[in-house]
Amino acid sequence: MLAVCSLTATLLLLLLSAGGVRQTDAFYIAGNAPQHYLLDDTVPVYWNKVYPAGERLNLPYPYADLPFVCHPAQWELPYMNLGRSMAGDQLVRSDIQIEMGRNETCKVLCRRQVTPDAVELALSLIRDQYMVEWFIDELPVSRPWVNMYDRNKQYGDGFPLGYYDPLMDSVFIYNHFILQILYEKSQTGSGQRLIVGVEIYPKSVENHGLMCPHDASIPGIHQQGLSADISGITYTYSVMWQEETSVSWGKRWDSYLSFNGDTFIHWLSIGNASVILALIALTVAAIAVRALSIPIPFRNSDDTSDQDDMSGWKQLHGDVFRAPENERLLAILVGSGLQVLCTIAGVLLLAALGILNPSFPGGLVSVGIFLYVFAGLLSGYTSARIYRTFGQEEWRRNAIQTAVLVPGGLYLLLVLLNFFNWAKGSATSISFGVFITLLTLWVCLMGPMVVAGAYVGERRPAFSHPVHTSAVRRTIPKPVWYMRSLPSVLLAGIIPFGTIFLQEYLLLQYMWGDRFYYFYGFLGASFLLLATVSVLVTLAMTYFQLCSEDYRWWWRSFFVGGSASIYIFAYTLLHCCIRLGISSPVSGFLYLVHALVASVVLGVALGSISFMVTYYAMRKVFKIVKVN
Repeated sequence: MLAVCSLTATLLLLLLSAGGVRQTDAFYIAGNAPQHYLLDDTVPVYWNKVYPAGERLNLPYPYADLPFVCHPAQWELPYMNLGRSMAGDQLVRSDIQIEMGRNETCKVLCRRQVTPDAVELALSLIRDQYMVEWFIDELPVSRPWVNMYDRNKQYGDGFPLGYYDPLMDSVFIYNHFILQILYEKSQTGSGQRLIVGVEIYPKSVENHGLMCPHDASIPGIHQQGLSADISGITYTYSVMWQEETSVSWGKRWDSYLSFNGDTFIHWLSIGNASVILALIALTVAAIAVRALSIPIPFRNSDDTSDQDDMSGWKQLHGDVFRAPENERLLAILVGSGLQVLCTIAGVLLLAALGILNPSFPGGLVSVGIFLYVFAGLLSGYTSARIYRTFGQEEWRRNAIQTAVLVPGGLYLLLVLLNFFNWAKGSATSISFGVFITLLTLWVCLMGPMVVAGAYVGERRPAFSHPVHTSAVRRTIPKPVWYMRSLPSVLLAGIIPFGTIFLQEYLLLQYMWGDRFYYFYGFLGASFLLLATVSVLVTLAMTYFQLCSEDYRWWWRSFFVGGSASIYIFAYTLLHCCIRLGISSPVSGFLYLVHALVASVVLGVALGSISFMVTYYAMRKVFKIVKVN
């Protein structure tokens, strides 16, 4: 217990220190090398997608595929890593011509002929507050705003597609884009320049031809409304270059990642979780002192009033290590859960240290996938050792099932959900090549790693038990209602969920808002507290279960440890019902399935670590009891 608490405290301080740096300095490690431009060098503009904002639950769509916007003359697709492809990025190079240092007052991009169906789609997307995502030099093109907390300029992930005027009951589309690009001069003195910021000020300007006779800054200019009688929309753009002396290339993401107004909620969440941890830790310590008769200072040694109280669990030494039902499935789930836990911990640690950040697009998902693949060694090793402890010898079959059950289920579910995205033309639909890549990683890399880990684990000795299992099963008395399987799991999950609900609230807020989530230090600390509290609650509930003379703790400890995921899933549903607007059954179904899968996977990870710690504690406790 002391070792667990010391490790928790050390990692917590490390992650909190990383989180504190993040809020003041927005520390991060750049994911790409700086791109130097000379005067008149071409600066490409990449279109990505439109996505719902304003807490609307809708599907994203590729921007260049919309029937009412300009289409590129040549579909030039840049290289995207695995993470960006799986995240739904649909990058294509636009026909917007930008040259370094050259201002453009107004240039025509295209005149797009539209049909009534295209206009209807534009009306629907604008009413649902869709945002547009473009990129210039790996920076999101964003309409800036002023942070009310520190009065600094802030950037989001995009800009609105248009706007709705409730007074006129009219919808207007933004068809003129004023791009203001901030640059700094290179310190090498070679005349090169670096882009340190990209701002856009979209305007709605009525234009019936292929000319730019207007000045979008003139007040009262007619706007481009959307109605059934329009035949086309003219898109134009302007470019302004401005030297920026207060922002360097290494700090250009600071305005995207700094949201000091939410720091208080993060600290409140950490404080709340720490109080819960302290209370449950004291409870478990009191149980340990009483159950194991640990001598404590200032206690009267002659007082025997509470000795042997609730000691029925000590009589279970002949059954407590009896193999559970479906032991192979338990071994597989525990191994797979530790594989997920290792992946989550690795990603959060790398993100908290600034290695994974928005300046490395797709890095979070890509690194997560590769960590999950290589963590197959741990999965196979753990599953094989537990399976052998239960007296089973078919380690090859167990290894194959460990490599197939959870990863295969996730892969098949991803294929199924992709059909819905593909049918709706969503930007989150995954290409066939990505599926082949994932299948190759699974079959050719992770599978052999799981088998290799199982090979090593099978040759290691089985976990030893301090007491022998009797030949005759002990009769289990009927428990009180709250100690039955389902009530105990539901009651146990409330406590660890209390450590994470504020973080989940903020995470959902950022997920459906036009902001980057970059509080990974706080998130990592909260996850560490969640896992620790889950372990301690499992230890306490296992003790109470044994006191009721029920020795079937194997599966119960796994489910109790992961019980917080039940409430995490329920909270995502509550957030959807209260805060999000659902526009179609497909988007609601996809939200439900993604939330369910994420909750189940998290529950398996928490259940696995809780099971392993409980198993270790049971062996230590019954060894002490046997000696006594």
